[in-house]
Amino acid sequence: MSDATVACRVTVPLPGAAPLELEAGEAERSAFGLIADAGGYATGTLALLARLAPPHAVILDVGAHIGIMSMALARMLPTARVHAFEPSPASVHWLHHNLVRNDLERVRVTHAAVGAAPGTLFVTDNDDYSMGTRVGDAGDVAVPAVTLDDWVRQHLEGSVDLLKIDVEGAEPAVLAGAAQTLATHRPDVLIEVNPTALADLDGRDARALWQTLRDVYPYAYWVARAGGLVPLRGADAMMRALRRHGVGDVLFRARPARSRGLRAHAAALAERAPARGTQYAVETGLHVATPEPPPVRTGAPVTLPVLVTNGTGSRLASAGEHPVYVASRWFPADGSPPLDGPRARLRPPLRPGHSRAVSLTLHPPAPGEYDLRIALVQEHRAWLDRLGPDAAATHRVIVQR
Repeated sequence: MSDATVACRVTVPLPGAAPLELEAGEAERSAFGLIADAGGYATGTLALLARLAPPHAVILDVGAHIGIMSMALARMLPTARVHAFEPSPASVHWLHHNLVRNDLERVRVTHAAVGAAPGTLFVTDNDDYSMGTRVGDAGDVAVPAVTLDDWVRQHLEGSVDLLKIDVEGAEPAVLAGAAQTLATHRPDVLIEVNPTALADLDGRDARALWQTLRDVYPYAYWVARAGGLVPLRGADAMMRALRRHGVGDVLFRARPARSRGLRAHAAALAERAPARGTQYAVETGLHVATPEPPPVRTGAPVTLPVLVTNGTGSRLASAGEHPVYVASRWFPADGSPPLDGPRARLRPPLRPGHSRAVSLTLHPPAPGEYDLRIALVQEHRAWLDRLGPDAAATHRVIVQR
């Protein structure tokens, strides 16, 4: 495996438990850097889940990546049974590596994509930001696909207590294959709601995801950054939180959570405060403008000024949990797949209602006719040119020898 050489290390402190010592390849460098800068990983959420889960909980971690949450919950809940599901071969390699390194081999790993039907799906890894790995009907590596209903029926005899889902926009497919599990076991469901990834991969919006789960669960909560719970009375409340924070976790429960007093008040305050770091653009309002590119030749870099105007309600930056960059794609006239170009950073963050000029370096591809499209990209793979007709600047370019 090309990514099998240890390139970075990080220590992850855990609430009430010994820290995790993690190693990984180059693709994890940016994620490990964020953990080191923040001094931890989802500390409030981990404390919340450890508080809600029964001591002998059965936990399913769908989209386990390299297993940070699986390992953290296994260490914080020593008698729990944790099952990690991950499709990416590279991430599974490091997941097994770190299970051994942290003496947590009791976490069981299923190397498969979880979806709506059994069969085969394809993984496209992101070499720059592995948390942006994508699963779909096409991609670089074929992997087996399972449904949670089938897996639970074949591998578990007792109940499922907690289901965590973070699969970069494939959440509707996971839920479609878990209908019987949800109806029968009624586990707590912690799900990442990522409007950009949902629209980009599944074509649906966050409201549809909300409705799927509210058909089963009467209680829903926004998980605030400190790990407190803010009750969500409806889809509109969730969308308001997403406009503030861009992407976040929602907890669905069959029973009301005990979140009163100072804890609930602190959670409400934290949820309303401006988020640190980067957010997703979840609504229209982006405007990207560039002048006509000069004549270009293969292999001769060209710098193009790009004016980005942030008319959304989200704060955009090239640092934080969900980095945003200015980038280019070259679409060949013959319809073959587009070619990605280098990224340019938004530095400092671009606040709502502000504009920024950014210099973007273009590396013209092989000679031919192309549509050059300049837009913002989130986590190196979620293109934001879908956020309205002005969210990208497109030019017809002839690349000469």
